[in-house]
Amino acid sequence: MEFVNVRQKGYRIPAGKELKYFDAALIMGGSYGANDNDAEYPSKHQELEFIERFEGPILGHCLGSQLIFHKYGGVVDKGHLRECGFYRTALTGDGIKSRIMRGIPSEFMMFHWHGDCLKTPPAGAVVLAKSANYDTQAFQIGNRIGILGHPEVREADIESLFRFDMKWFSEGNHQNTREQIMAEAARFCAAMNKHAGIVFDNLVSMVQDKNQA
Repeated sequence: MEFVNVRQKGYRIPAGKELKYFDAALIMGGSYGANDNDAEYPSKHQELEFIERFEGPILGHCLGSQLIFHKYGGVVDKGHLRECGFYRTALTGDGIKSRIMRGIPSEFMMFHWHGDCLKTPPAGAVVLAKSANYDTQAFQIGNRIGILGHPEVREADIESLFRFDMKWFSEGNHQNTREQIMAEAARFCAAMNKHAGIVFDNLVSMVQDKNQA
């Protein structure tokens, strides 16, 4: 297993022949945007190239989902609502039938912390989940899966977001307060983290099936 933090000096994204030594990849969130230029987002080109060349399954959360969406021709754009907090999310019919969402309830609460949305799906994309705010909250393109929210975050992670990103939060039109979100975190994080574990296990099973074929 290899962990890459593109904000740390000297980061290195696996490429070329070494890609064959990895079975799957997770691309997580960050303060960059899929539409940022190279100066604003120095590692963007390398990450997009990785998405294109890596043959194993890829699961992207938040920015990770936006990069996959963008790479395959989808439109990522500023949303009409900056989603910060917990929002009810529903699986689509395709989501209910999908391998990656197997074991997830048809409706659940998801934590979000983003201003961009998955606006227009690329050709071949299957929408797996939606919400009242946006028609695409999760999608799949072959063995590339994107989830716009952050089911993996814990209460302590959300507290950290408020410490480091309070200005950005306070400028949003989400109509949530810090107190409200932390109260909801105490209610929803345990179940949400369980869902994140189920999705990860489903991803692992996809890898195992390929390796046993």
